[in-house]
Amino acid sequence: MMKTIGILTTYFASNFGAALQPYAMKKTLEQLGFDVEVIRYQQKAVWRHYNPFNLLNVRRCFRKNPISTIIALLWEYPLKCIKELKFRKFIRTYITMKRGFEKEWSKKKDFYFIGSDQLWRPQNTGGSFDDVYFGRFRVKPGAKKISYAVSGEALDYSDRNVNYLKENLKNFDFISVREKKLADELMLHTGIDNIRVTVDPTLLCDPKIFDDIEQKHPCPGKKFILFYQIRDSLQFLPKLYKYARSMNAELVVLSSYVNFRIKRFSIRNKHVFYFPDACEDLFLGAIKNAEIVFTPSFHGNVFAILNHKNVYDLVLDDGHDTRANELLNSLGIHNHFLRVDDEIQLSSINYDDVEKRLAAVRNESMMFVRKALGV
Repeated sequence: MMKTIGILTTYFASNFGAALQPYAMKKTLEQLGFDVEVIRYQQKAVWRHYNPFNLLNVRRCFRKNPISTIIALLWEYPLKCIKELKFRKFIRTYITMKRGFEKEWSKKKDFYFIGSDQLWRPQNTGGSFDDVYFGRFRVKPGAKKISYAVSGEALDYSDRNVNYLKENLKNFDFISVREKKLADELMLHTGIDNIRVTVDPTLLCDPKIFDDIEQKHPCPGKKFILFYQIRDSLQFLPKLYKYARSMNAELVVLSSYVNFRIKRFSIRNKHVFYFPDACEDLFLGAIKNAEIVFTPSFHGNVFAILNHKNVYDLVLDDGHDTRANELLNSLGIHNHFLRVDDEIQLSSINYDDVEKRLAAVRNESMMFVRKALGV
């Protein structure tokens, strides 16, 4: 009888990387011969953060700044809803065919993979650790819990948090995280010495699986550079526009959230294509067809690398650069970090060397997976 695996992660977040990493994890584990299900557990804080249909978010924004909230309701809010519906369709098509969440999800799986993404960052989960993402649930005898490539950037190692980590990391039979910095910190503060570093599922999988997802070209027939904007990287927009025009190329902009300032910039400046309601099809198609990719996003960098693109990691110095910086450095991609005051000086990437390094860390991560599964 085929053994079963349950994946616990924030698959429901309408974010490009958050939706593609469980797709990659599920496909990879299925290729090893397991019956795999992404468990429809609702992490309420993350769900409220991304869900535009949550009117409490609108009410809070209106109290803080009524004028900007009215503008958002007139333009941003409808697009947020459209974007959310596109992501929900993607999730039902490629991750789980079932709608909604489960209050009583299955505790009868043979294995539970918890990860990846920032599941151990309290700021993302309502200000405190989420017990489920630390394996605090009962399972059938012999079932194993595995943390895979979990991220927890900018953790606060207060006495309370350290005590929680010491106690609850014991729930796992195998532990791996995505960043070496996090592994080193956890081992230092908890005394647990068997924490491994594994690659994100989007790097672990066979990249060909993403060809099964429909992909759209953002501006057919035109040469363009891509700016995938997240966090406070909007300051790069004028610089990248000027650079695109110097190349006689269009500037395509994607963003993690619907952003009126980018739309206004695209109206005032020709040759700017902004897609505020983009879903995975446009994200993958834009990276695949771009001349150059500029982004501070971890998964933006990942997919640029998988497509052998000339990629530049935008450094924001906001305490959240570790993930993308470690990724590029681990693959030998140097001098491809850009701050807003830096000049853009193109240099090529030796993808033969990158692929060798990627194969090595991919194989090491797969060994961790196989050991955890006993295959």
